[in-house]
Amino acid sequence: MCSSDLSAHRVLGPEHTAIIDQPSMGGEDFSVYLDHAPGALLRLGCGISGAESTFLHSSMFDIDERAIGFGARILLRAALVLSADMRRSARKE
Repeated sequence: MCSSDLSAHRVLGPEHTAIIDQPSMGGEDFSVYLDHAPGALLRLGCGISGAESTFLHSSMFDIDERAIGFGARILLRAALVLSADMRRSARKE
């Protein structure tokens, strides 16, 4: 489990997170970044609960803006965990 997985668990709770083990045809070019540096792709649910489901790029899509705060908290926690890991590694050298 990488730091973004752990961070999502800590922020949202494990019952609100899932690791997607299978490849996805989501259309992201994120793998190009991973050719140059380690990383992780985070998919953050942002649809409004109870609303009719639409595609993200549909003119009918409406975002639940609370997702922005959750995403920011997950990324912040991941950055802090990675920073602490880097400090620990530097002390060992």
